[in-house]
Formats: sequence, C-alpha cells, structure tokens
Amino acid sequence: MTCARRKLEPSLQDIVEEQRGAGKLLHITNGDSVVGTLKEAGVPGKYSCWADVLWEGPVQYTGDDDDAFLSQRARFLYESDYSHSYEESLSTLQTWEAALNSYGSHDEVVLWFEHDLFDQLILIRLLDWFARHELGDTRLSLICIGEYPGVPGFRGLGELGAEQLAPLLGTRRDVTPLQLELARAGWKAFTGSDPTSIENILAADTTPLPFLSGALQRLLEEFPSTRNGLARSEEQALRTAAELGSTSAGRMFLAIQDMEQRSFMGDTSFWRILTRLGAEPHSLLRIS
Repeated sequence: MTCARRKLEPSLQDIVEEQRGAGKLLHITNGDSVVGTLKEAGVPGKYSCWADVLWEGPVQYTGDDDDAFLSQRARFLYESDYSHSYEESLSTLQTWEAALNSYGSHDEVVLWFEHDLFDQLILIRLLDWFARHELGDTRLSLICIGEYPGVPGFRGLGELGAEQLAPLLGTRRDVTPLQLELARAGWKAFTGSDPTSIENILAADTTPLPFLSGALQRLLEEFPSTRNGLARSEEQALRTAAELGSTSAGRMFLAIQDMEQRSFMGDTSFWRILTRLGAEPHSLLRIS
C-alpha cells in the first residue's frame, strides 16, 4: 500500500509496452482527472471512475440493494447542487455501476485510490461490492498511495502527470481476503445508524487497509462536537474567517486545505459548509 515509495525508474514507454500483454484491464479511479491522465499516458485498458462524495449526505444501505442506494445518493447529489437534476445524478451513478458489472469482460480490474477520507470511503464501498460478486478468473488489484517520490506534501493522484502516474501500474497488488473482510466490516459500520460501530472498526486491526483508520477518524470529526455542536470542518471555516477577516471563499478554501493532514474536500462541499454557517436565523458567518 506504500508502493509509491519504490523506485520508479522505467520510462513511460517501457511501462506501457510491458502492460500491453497483461490482458484486458479495467481501471477504476477516483475521478475523471486521473482517467484523463491514464489515457494521456497510453495505459492500456478501459477506464471508469467512482467519485461520489460519500462523506456527505445519507448512506443508508440495507442488504444488497444497490439500486435503492444509488437512488438515495442521486437524490442527495441533486438537492445539494452537485448536478442539474436527479436524473443526471442517477445516470452518472448507474454508468459507474455498469462499469463495475462489466468485470467479467476483463482479465483484471485495477482500483486506483489514495489515502484521504473521500477515497477511502469509495474504496471500501467498491471492495464490499466486489466481495459480494463471484469474480471467477478476473483478477482484482489495488493501487493505493499516501505519498509519491519527489512530490512533497502529496495530496492525490490528480496531482501526478502521465510520466508519474503510469509507473504505478507496475506496483499494483492483488486485493487480499483480509482487505475484503475489513472493507465489508467498514462499509457496514459506515452505512449503519450507530456511529459507535465505526469506533469498533478503529479498535480492531485495520492494517490490511492502512489508510482506513485515519480516514474513519477524520469522518468521526465531522459529527457535531459535544463541546459546541460544530463539525471540525465548520469550526475550521469559522476560525479561518476570523483570522482572514473579509476575504473570498476561494482564499478560505485554500487555507483550510492546509489544516488537513489528508485533504479530501472539494470546493462545492466547502461552499455548502459556508452556506450552512451563514443561514438565518442564527447565522455564524456573513456571506456577500
């Protein structure tokens, strides 16, 4: 899981040529940006992503009812201004889901993710999904990094260029039964109604997915504080506003990224926080 620490010497052309004989690959990434870079690099295979902001909104999940879960998420994404319509949100989620269901048409599915809260929640959702399906001869592998040589303050795969991203393909590792087991337990805890289930996961052995513990710790900090009723992100926004005074949302957003050990929040999510803090009748922030 810390595979990016290994020396990445082969040229981009060497990597691409080597992988052309690896069979039919399906790459699932954490967003369109990484898909674009993989295509630019000429990494062989088909591409999809999964980029739902699972740390926001409802995530009730009962049994194996993926359709109901996608509908629930689509409704939230539309109502939270992540899309123009419920239908658009649902179509996007269904497209991503269809890519998962195509695993049988590929020799290998490669998951590309990183260390932050956004990615780790998506990762355990996908691993839970694959654990519930009989993969047959399809190999399931994982690339999941928290740093990259020569990139100080690494924040994510989207920062990497084609020459940096492509060599990671050669560092992928097969997903293990222990990783699937932990992901299933983590997903059940995350989608359950009792937050103490998440604490139970943290008290257990999370080494098979070494970035999951930090992500779940950060997730718990988004619950209302017993001290002031604020989530950590809300408190950081108010503190930043007080320190910067009259300023732009963009400057505040950049300042808050530096407060996170593993930044995970996009600008739309941040604007939603500001809007909530500025809502009447008990606004804590003035937005103009």
